[in-house]
Amino acid sequence: MKKIILLFMFLCLVISSNVKANPIVVPPVISELYFSNNDWTLELYFEYFQFGNPVSDSLFIITSTDTVAFKPGFNIPVGTPILITKDSLLYPLSINKNGDFVQIAERYNGIFYNLDQYYSPFAFGNIANAQVSVPLPGQSIKRFKCHDFGTGSDIYYIAKDNHPSLGTDPFNATAGSSLSGHVYDSNHNPLPGVVLGPILLYCSPPYTTGISTDANGYFSSSYNYLYSFIRHITIQKQFCNTIDTTFSIEPDSAYIMDFTFDSCYVGINDVSQINNYSLKVFPNPGSENFTFQITAPESNYTNCLIKIYDLTGELVNIIPVNNVHDSFASVTWNGKGKYADLPAGLYTCSLQINDNIVASQKLVIE
Repeated sequence: MKKIILLFMFLCLVISSNVKANPIVVPPVISELYFSNNDWTLELYFEYFQFGNPVSDSLFIITSTDTVAFKPGFNIPVGTPILITKDSLLYPLSINKNGDFVQIAERYNGIFYNLDQYYSPFAFGNIANAQVSVPLPGQSIKRFKCHDFGTGSDIYYIAKDNHPSLGTDPFNATAGSSLSGHVYDSNHNPLPGVVLGPILLYCSPPYTTGISTDANGYFSSSYNYLYSFIRHITIQKQFCNTIDTTFSIEPDSAYIMDFTFDSCYVGINDVSQINNYSLKVFPNPGSENFTFQITAPESNYTNCLIKIYDLTGELVNIIPVNNVHDSFASVTWNGKGKYADLPAGLYTCSLQINDNIVASQKLVIE
């Protein structure tokens, strides 16, 4: 009888060790963080768990400076967001509101297992790999979910939101922003066909794409679906250098940003060809009755235009050039816009031949 009892105890230990040999497979996840003065509140969510409501005896919250356990027997309900404060933990936990990372971990045999590894890092502020900038007063940081109906999988992102929803509606960010502006070359000529991206335009399904500039060098996201996180985008145009830029989007905002390439030769492969084109304007400065003098390496052109842009990049007039002879042309302009008189200021005159901008000149209208 004694041997049977010992064998039974041994089997129980083996089964117990096998059950605990691996950390929790379906982890709880931080879905929202909110700062109020110097206090913080975390929203924790357990989507599902196969053994009923988990007890957090082996769970910890880890930041860049602290590792603190939950109070013994702290119960985490399944399918319901729960709010975690410093009172939920054994000891006060420090979360730096100017920049930190927060993660849920489980400790087994003295080893911490990161339970957030299946999600994007919950990192913010002035630290490496931060997903969002420092939250402003009244803002919360949310982990939101985009469902891809094609693959059936979920993709998680981090964003700031002006509408905290602690305790309700987890994995949903409501604030969206827009982005627009112009792209220019080094002579302030607007550049069409420039691609900016990648940019997340839709969430479900997640749709990441690039946006392009129009004939006036103007681009727009068109939708208020730009979530508030740090953006890393590349701006590309054939025959131009590439611009890599990083900036932060604030929620519920309309961003206007202009970009200028350091070097750009639109439609021209041989840089030496640029010197074969010229555009001069007289008088400069002047108020009216301007004369443009054009020099080009050839005279057989089917489409030769002079385009006038203001400082915002808006096209204010188009002057056709029809008298190109012996690589030289002269055309006059009254100094007015297409629909109204032009105000005094600085303008850019671009010479476009066969849909390529080949020369430009600054013009001051007095």
